[in-house]
Amino acid sequence: MPTLREFLASEAEKLRGEQAEMIVRREEWLASVGRLLVQIQGWLRDADPTGDLLSVELGSATIREAGLGAYEAPLLFVRAGRRQVTIRPVGRVVAGALASTHSTHVLKAYGRVDMESPLGRFLLFRTQKEPEDRWILIQEDGYQSRSLDRDAFEAAFQGLIA
Repeated sequence: MPTLREFLASEAEKLRGEQAEMIVRREEWLASVGRLLVQIQGWLRDADPTGDLLSVELGSATIREAGLGAYEAPLLFVRAGRRQVTIRPVGRVVAGALASTHSTHVLKAYGRVDMESPLGRFLLFRTQKEPEDRWILIQEDGYQSRSLDRDAFEAAFQGLIA
């Protein structure tokens, strides 16, 4: 049996390749989350153009994922009076649940972001990454799903602060 040093030397190229691939996947995911949060901030600004009803604060959270390692991901805290909605990335390596005719199907997902408050949670799954990101929004209670657009976001957000 080889020593650990010999083993690592023989596996060095493979290990470096895996590390480089992990970094590329992680950076692609973080860029996608960034684009989503910018879009959401734009919708919030449009809804509150004077900025006196909603407070939006950018934060970060440490996420640890198999295949991606530990990384810092951006998140949003949105306050409306005493109510708060948190928009937080869950991870890149996820399976998406989609309910249809009372059975759950797994769909290909390229990441998940949760939008939650004490009143409930919505799961945002990235279902497409090329040629551009496509997200669906699923209400955790009842698994009703729809494509994420301004109307879907606003309805979900209102449900979380009502």
